[in-house]
Parts: sequence; structure tokens; C-alpha cells
Amino acid sequence: MQKISTKFPPLDPRHHTKLDSCPLCGGKKIQPWKEKDGYHVVQCADCSFIFVEEHPSEEFLIDFYAPSYQPKGEEFVPAGDTFRKLKYKCFASWISSKFPGDKEIRALEIGCGQGDFLSAVKQNPRFKATGYDYSNACVKYAQSCGLDAHLGDFRAAGFADESFDLIVALHVLEHVQDLNATLAEFYRLLKPGGLAFAVCPSVTHFKQAMAGDSWKYLGPPGHLWYLSPKTFPMFFKKAGFGEILHCSHFYHRAHVRILARK
Repeated sequence: MQKISTKFPPLDPRHHTKLDSCPLCGGKKIQPWKEKDGYHVVQCADCSFIFVEEHPSEEFLIDFYAPSYQPKGEEFVPAGDTFRKLKYKCFASWISSKFPGDKEIRALEIGCGQGDFLSAVKQNPRFKATGYDYSNACVKYAQSCGLDAHLGDFRAAGFADESFDLIVALHVLEHVQDLNATLAEFYRLLKPGGLAFAVCPSVTHFKQAMAGDSWKYLGPPGHLWYLSPKTFPMFFKKAGFGEILHCSHFYHRAHVRILARK
């Protein structure tokens, strides 16, 4: 395998544990797939799940992401334009249609960033939404817009079982240290019949096949889990979700979207 040059720092063995079995199915038949900056991205021969073999600790990931949590300048400049706002408005309308009548929708967003989703649902009185993010600059900006955004890890918030109707994670799950534990927490926090919606890069999208080793989403230790329309639902079902309402990557962007019901 050819090593790919990247901006990511080299692997530090002191802060990593080698995964010798598949986090999805527990299989032991692990095959090489790619290599990048000393990290081996491997594939399970049994279920086809692709993941980073050298698994970083939670502390390592916090230090790794710390620079990106700081603003480049003193003033935070929000990203996006009118199209971005329209996209989130359409998403808010679509997801609200999945709930009956005028029922209140208590929503939690993991990785809320500057608050695009929170802002979109704030315009709908059915929603009572809160968000969590590690970026101090993003959270402060979201709060300045009157949004219920919080700094830190949602798992430390002490939410009771069955607190939410909806959990949203947009380009978050590929980064988390423990995907199984995160989805298990989603399941715990959702009310019976509640929905989880997530978007991640799709490792089986045609754009990945075309880009090969230069695929922009190939980036350990930032991206640890390489999901697809086949493996993503398997993780949700493993966490206890009873119904996969939607899972597809048939879009112009190399993303897989999933909607699962508890």
C-alpha cells in the first residue's frame, strides 16, 4: 500500500490501542484497505466494515481537535449563505413531517456547530431543541443568536432516559471515539418511537472509488469509521433501533444519510 501524504500528525503508539476485531460484528478476519500517516485503515472480511486499526484514546482525540475548536481571529465569522439556510429550513420541515399532528418535538443535536439546524427549527413552534458542540467560538455565536447551544460533551449533561423525540448528528459519528457507545446513548435518550438522523461520508460512494487514495474523507485519526448504506444500519440495529426508515448515498455528494426509529 502506498502511504498518502496529509496534514494530519503521525501516529503516536502511546495513545492508541490496536483493534484486532471488527467493532461491528466482532469478526477476526481483518484485511488491509488503505494506509495514511502510519494509520492502517482496514476492512472486516465478514461484514465489510472499514475502520482505523490504531484506535486513539478519548484524551488523544480531545488534544487532536483542540486547535480546530479555537477561532482563527478574535471575531467568529459564520459560514454559509442563503442556500445553506434554505437547505436547513427544508430539512427542518421534512423531519417535522415524520412526527404526528402538532406534537411537540424535543430535539437534541450532537455537534451543533454555529447553530444552522437549531436556527431552522427555532422558527417552528413544535420544536424544543438543544445542541452540544466542542467549539467555544461556534457555541458562543449560536448563543448570541438566541439558540439553546452548550459547550462540551452531551453525555455529561445528565439527561434522563427517554428525554428526546429526535437526535440529529450531521458529520459527527465518523469522528467519535466509540461509535457503539454513542449510538447506545442515542437509543437510551430517545423516547419509544423516537427518531435518530445522521449523515456521514460514504465509503462506497462512486466519488470514493474515483478519488482512490486522494479521497478527501480518508483522514485518520480524524475519521475513524468508514460507513456505507450496508454497514450504517447494522450499527443502529446493534444499538437496539427497531426500524431503519431510510439509508442511502444516492446523492451528488459522497454522504450516506440514515433515519432510524427506536
